[in-house]
Amino acid sequence: MGSVAVTSFFSLVLIGRVWGKSRLDLLPGAVAVGKGVCEPEEHGVDLVLARMAAGILLVGKEGMALLTNPAFCEMFGLDAPCRGFRAAELVRHPDFHEILNRALASGEPDMGRFSTGIPQVRVLEATVVPLDRECGGGALALFYDVTATDGIERMHRDFLANASHQLRTPVSSILASVESLTLGREIPCEQRDRFLGMIERNAQRLARLTRDLLELTRLEQGDLPVVSEWLDLGEILDLAESSLESLFCRREIRVDREIQTGGVRFHADSKAMEELLINLLENAAKFGKRGGTVTVRGLRNGEGAFRLEVEDRGEGIAEAHLTRIFERFYRIEGRGPGGAPGTGLGLAIVQSTVRRHGGRVWAESKPGEKTLFVVELPLPEEPLGAESTSGRENRREEIGRVEDSE
Repeated sequence: MGSVAVTSFFSLVLIGRVWGKSRLDLLPGAVAVGKGVCEPEEHGVDLVLARMAAGILLVGKEGMALLTNPAFCEMFGLDAPCRGFRAAELVRHPDFHEILNRALASGEPDMGRFSTGIPQVRVLEATVVPLDRECGGGALALFYDVTATDGIERMHRDFLANASHQLRTPVSSILASVESLTLGREIPCEQRDRFLGMIERNAQRLARLTRDLLELTRLEQGDLPVVSEWLDLGEILDLAESSLESLFCRREIRVDREIQTGGVRFHADSKAMEELLINLLENAAKFGKRGGTVTVRGLRNGEGAFRLEVEDRGEGIAEAHLTRIFERFYRIEGRGPGGAPGTGLGLAIVQSTVRRHGGRVWAESKPGEKTLFVVELPLPEEPLGAESTSGRENRREEIGRVEDSE
C-alpha cells in the first residue's frame, strides 16, 4: 500500500496547517505526489500515525478500513486497532458517506462537517482524498475535531443576530415616535409627552448599550489597565448598592450580607470591582423574586483566594444554559427580567473583568429555587499596614474635620 503517498500527504497537511493555508488547496498536490510511488515504506509511519491529532481512515476500493490511527478510534469511541471493518460500520453518519461518495465519484478531494454524539458530542470536519488506482484505489479520510472552532463561529453568529435585534428595537421605537410627532397635525399634550417619553427611554437604552459594548470591547482587548489595591468588600458593596437603590425599591429587594467577622479585604481594581458588583446585584434583583432577598457572601477560602458569592431566590437557570449565560446578549427564552430591560452584556462584562484579574467566575442553580454566582480572585500576601483607597479617603475627611474644628 502507498505508504510514501500517505506520509507525503501527512507532511503537506501538517505544513498547510502551520502556515494557515486551506487544506483543500494542498490536497491535489498530495495526491499528485503519491502517483506512481506505491512501494511499501513502513519506517516511521506508525509513529507518525500515533502522534497525529487528526483522525486517519484509509478506505480500500471495496469499502474496507485498511488503516486507522488512535485519534480516529478515540473520536468515534472504537477499540484500537479498528481495521478489517467496513467504513460504514466505523463511521455511522450519512453526511460523511456523502462526502466519501462524492470524492470517489469525482476523483477530486472533498470535505464537509458533521456532528457526532458518540462517545461525546463533537463537530468533526472530514477531508476525503481519492487515491490513484496505481495505489490500489480507495480514499484517504482525515478527521479534525473542530468543536471549539464551531462553537466560536456559532457565538459570533449569535452575537451579530442579537446585537442587531438589540439595536433595531429601540431605533424602531424612536423612529415611530418621531413619525407620530411630525405628522403635521395637532397632538394632545398628554399624547405628545408619551411619545417624548418613549424617545427618551429608548435613547437612554441605546446609550447604555453603546457604553456596555465599548466597555466590554476595551476589557477584552486589554485597553483598560488593572490598578489593583487592597479593598474592603463592605465599602465596595456600599457603593454598588447605592447605585441600584431605585431598582431595589421598585422590586422590594433586601440585600443580606454574610461577610466574615472583621470584614474581608481583597486585592483588585476598585472601579472594576464596583462595576462587577453592580452587574451581579442588578442581575439578581431583576431575576429574583419580587420582595425577595439577595444574599452577598465574602470570605477567604482555604486555598488562599478571595471568594464572592451573590445568590438570589428566583426561578433559577436550567443546567443547559449555565455555560452560556456569560456570552454577549445571551438570553434564555421565556425568562424575562423584572424591571427595565438590560443590555444583555452585564454578565459578559463580569466574566471579562474576572479574567483580567486572573480569577474565575461561574454560576450554579437549582431551577425553581435559586441561582448562585461565584467569583474567585487570587490573593497576594497583604503587607502590614495596608489600607484601602476608600479607607484612606475617609481618614483624610476625618483629619480635615478635626483641623477645621481647631
